[in-house]
Amino acid sequence: MSPLDIVTGRQENNKPNLSRCYGGRMDVIPQLLVNGVIAGGTYALAAIGYTMVYGILKFINFAHGSVAMTGAYIVFVLTLSALNVPFVVAFFLSMVLTAIIGILIEKSAYKPLRNAPKLAPLTTAIAVSFVLDAAVMILVGTDIKTYSVKYDILTIGSVFITSVQVIIIFASLFFMVCLYALLTYTKLGKAIRAVADNINLAEIAGINTDMTISAVFAIGSALAAASGSFDRSGQQLAADDGLHHHRQGVCRCRSGRAGQRLRRNCGGRLSLASWRT
Repeated sequence: MSPLDIVTGRQENNKPNLSRCYGGRMDVIPQLLVNGVIAGGTYALAAIGYTMVYGILKFINFAHGSVAMTGAYIVFVLTLSALNVPFVVAFFLSMVLTAIIGILIEKSAYKPLRNAPKLAPLTTAIAVSFVLDAAVMILVGTDIKTYSVKYDILTIGSVFITSVQVIIIFASLFFMVCLYALLTYTKLGKAIRAVADNINLAEIAGINTDMTISAVFAIGSALAAASGSFDRSGQQLAADDGLHHHRQGVCRCRSGRAGQRLRRNCGGRLSLASWRT
């Protein structure tokens, strides 16, 4: 065995000695996998909003990340204000309020440009993102915020996971299953799929496309709020987090062709997002 093999951790059979390469800390791999599943679940929720909007209107909603950031700030304000709203109640109120914000954005910014060149709604989405970021800075301030949630630490072998993280895993799965059921078995879901296939034929068939598109923005915005709240629970919250959520959501969308929701979920969960700092 050469000195180079010793340094690089290779054994005599030319296979890498992973225990030597990682300093004998192979037990950290399960922890990284769990962290990746947790982070990927939150980013998958944001990616679903991106792919639903793209599937219908064929443009990337750059304001989606700022909507996620706004949802996280709503939870922060409700939990730490004089109202002292419980986190669970604040979480669902945030989803409702951001759904309303998503509808208002669609009606005021995107609907007038529905038949415009593709560059017009794209630049408008960037402008809407700036408006949301500026509104949060004006109303809440530019200081970094932190809202913490009480939790218990669970130990499974070499893996440490908090009770909040367990809730995040099951809640993200619950929202995705509910969305799948909505799109598969309900009249609204069938209308969404029809509009995504061909908006003109959907109108001829008598589907209210305006209402359907508004519903898509409401669902996507609510899921974005859930993603932002999950991602920032117990972490620092800044007014420029919209870019972070946008980057993570778009990266998850790249795991497969836009429009396939289950692949967004798998892409988000398989990405080891826990490597980020």
